[in-house]
Amino acid sequence: MHARIAVSALAATLATCAPALADEQDPATGELWVTSGFLSKHTSQRRAPAAGWNERNTGIGIEYAFNGHWLIEAGLYENSVYRTSRYVQFVWSPDLTTLSSGDWRFRLSTALGAVDGYPRMRGGGYYPTLLPVASVEWRALGVNLTYVPSIAGNVAGAVALQAKLRLF
Repeated sequence: MHARIAVSALAATLATCAPALADEQDPATGELWVTSGFLSKHTSQRRAPAAGWNERNTGIGIEYAFNGHWLIEAGLYENSVYRTSRYVQFVWSPDLTTLSSGDWRFRLSTALGAVDGYPRMRGGGYYPTLLPVASVEWRALGVNLTYVPSIAGNVAGAVALQAKLRLF
């Protein structure tokens, strides 16, 4: 049920926002990436589950570029407490933090969204997120590096690495 709501919300957002944010002169406009789950490294072992933190967060997602500065991402992954999480987020990269040269692009971004699946946060329901993201892309390959801060006894901080492949 939640997955259908998230997909419907993503589709509605794309349909209404894409024309307004798209820039036909920007080569990144319309890029579609498939993203992996994450490899994560937790910054603390406090309050870890008996099995320890899950740091191999298998999953899949999509990333769509309205232009070189605005993206939307959605996906699912096995989270750090061995449950399925779903996420959707808008990602913004200002000119000042976007560098490109030939086939290479580097971005420092801010992601605003929502994620679910963490029992200590709203009983596993969706809660808002605001995360820094660094991205490096070369031709059709890329990685995203995200820092997840600790949230007072509810979420253990982590650094997470995600691979991605550009479809078009």
